[in-house]
Amino acid sequence: MSIFNTIAFAAANPAFNIVTFVGSAQAGNNNGVSVTVDISSIDVQSGDIIIVHHTVGEDNGDQTSSMTLTDSGFASLTTGYGNDTYDVNHKIHYKTADGTETSVVSDAFPTASSSVILQVMVFRSASTLTLISTDLGTNSDDPVFTGATGLIVGNMVICAASTGHISGESASQEYTSGGDLDQFITDAENDSEDCTAGLGCKAIIAQTSFTPAQWTMTGNGTASSYVASTMVLS
Repeated sequence: MSIFNTIAFAAANPAFNIVTFVGSAQAGNNNGVSVTVDISSIDVQSGDIIIVHHTVGEDNGDQTSSMTLTDSGFASLTTGYGNDTYDVNHKIHYKTADGTETSVVSDAFPTASSSVILQVMVFRSASTLTLISTDLGTNSDDPVFTGATGLIVGNMVICAASTGHISGESASQEYTSGGDLDQFITDAENDSEDCTAGLGCKAIIAQTSFTPAQWTMTGNGTASSYVASTMVLS
């Protein structure tokens, strides 16, 4: 499902921006409780862009509207609901930082059997955020991404994915990336419905297109579902 939704942050010309990665952090929990990600060790400055990947494992239908943050200033870029035997809810939040941020906190989720993961990445010198695509997958643990084209030097490609399963939260339930990303974080959480989440990025230094390699994990195979988003900061 290609969308190409562009959010402008500043008047700067993207052709002259060199977007840089500042830092990342993640946290998860079960029972649908609020999750807090500590970003106090990240050098967040005014004007930075904060990307939050929010994943919930839950089989009671599309509940992405319940995936909210307590922090002010965040907006939703995209949502996706992976629907198979084991479902997953996926949402991307973003904001322009004011430089005082020390944590990102989710509101409690209404279903107590849900597993929840929040992942955060911070970037600098971006003026636009473009959603390339949010893709839904069934019968598979392993997310496949839509590639980004028309890239120029200084762009940053960001990819985020969520898988729904009931296989637990050991290392084998975390994603293995394709090895083509500059930064990558992943986590798995366990409840009545489990989830796996990943967030990564690739700085563009020469190429004009980039398609993230498929991520893999050990879940429930043909009973699992996933959601995968590709974005570009410029």
